[in-house]
Amino acid sequence: MKIIQSFWSGKKDCKKDSYSWLSAEFHLLSWTLSCLQLRNFYNDVTLFTDNEGYEILIKQLQLPYTNVVVNLDKLNHYPPSLWALAKIKAYSMMDETFIHIDGDVFIWGRIDRKLESHDILVQNFEVSSDYYKSMWYNIRPHLNYIPNSIEPYDKQINLKACNMGIFGCTDINFLNKYCSEVFKFVNHNWQNLDSIKLYNFNIFFEQVLLNSLAIQQNKRIAKYIEKSIGDNEYEGFADFEEVPEKEYLHLIGCYKKHFISCNKMRNYVLENYPQYYYKIENLLWTDNYREKPSESLLFCKEVYTLNSLRKLKSNLAKDENFIIEPISCYSVRKNYIMIEFSNGYIHRIEKLSIDRIIFKIINRRIDRKSIEFEAMKYVEKDTSQWLKDKYISIMWERVKYLVACGLFLIS
Repeated sequence: MKIIQSFWSGKKDCKKDSYSWLSAEFHLLSWTLSCLQLRNFYNDVTLFTDNEGYEILIKQLQLPYTNVVVNLDKLNHYPPSLWALAKIKAYSMMDETFIHIDGDVFIWGRIDRKLESHDILVQNFEVSSDYYKSMWYNIRPHLNYIPNSIEPYDKQINLKACNMGIFGCTDINFLNKYCSEVFKFVNHNWQNLDSIKLYNFNIFFEQVLLNSLAIQQNKRIAKYIEKSIGDNEYEGFADFEEVPEKEYLHLIGCYKKHFISCNKMRNYVLENYPQYYYKIENLLWTDNYREKPSESLLFCKEVYTLNSLRKLKSNLAKDENFIIEPISCYSVRKNYIMIEFSNGYIHRIEKLSIDRIIFKIINRRIDRKSIEFEAMKYVEKDTSQWLKDKYISIMWERVKYLVACGLFLIS
């Protein structure tokens, strides 16, 4: 199966722009991990990109794509917020069956099986809630033209879209029709683009249009995830501690700004592909950091945190004892906890009332039973057993979060 990816820089500097991620580092970590995981399962992975993407992803990071096509500078007259056009342009270059994988999708198994008996493969169906409806209502008055295939959506007859974290197609005639309709949709509204929130517009000319046109053309759509998901209800798509048993992750939307999710991804790359992690660090290094950390320091402080979260969840589920100890990369302030990573990145998390108890107890190497014994000293003697159990449960949920942040290690 031919796998393709597409990256268009939009004339931005990849070393500085975050591309909607928490930072430029996480953006490049995502592309790195996505490519490397694909290469674990597929021998033919092509990247469509522009000159900036070729310079960073291929020349600097040396990601192991089997083929690179540098043709997306042709999109540079479009606003960079229309990021989905890069995917459509890549699709339009295909004359054989393929699957396109977004750069924020990570796999731990092959994903092409369902495409064998269908015309189209998508990640899942999305059901439009008020979230999508409100975006459409804000965009619709500024459109001079909409394709006839999405008129049912416009009339609220068919309120579904296709999530295209993955997109495969076996019907090239349909593919060409779809790509043509997308560019027609955008180009015919060119004069009004300044009045439209373009980031949201991508959803409609990419995801809604695909589903609507497939229905109109009577095409068979395979879903990698069978369950339909609400347009803002994606849960569990950043659970790196669940892989490889969990074979598919997609850091969609808000996950890109979520510190814990980004940190899990970072630690996974650091643990499994350290040579690429250091390439990214070297590429992005600036004078903003006090000094460049040694590789051994990075491993000692951070590489084990993802395994720690796995161990913590497993031991709690099995009701087993374990050892937990703090890492000296944080400081507890009055209203927040400040975490400083060895690459100079600093993150603050809000301090909760239960943190006072947690940090007072877990200030040394200590086992689970001792923690729970110490924690009960802060509970009134006449408290019901149900409330005691609830209190301990809440405490461990908070500890899971702190472990994910990299504050504690489990052994």
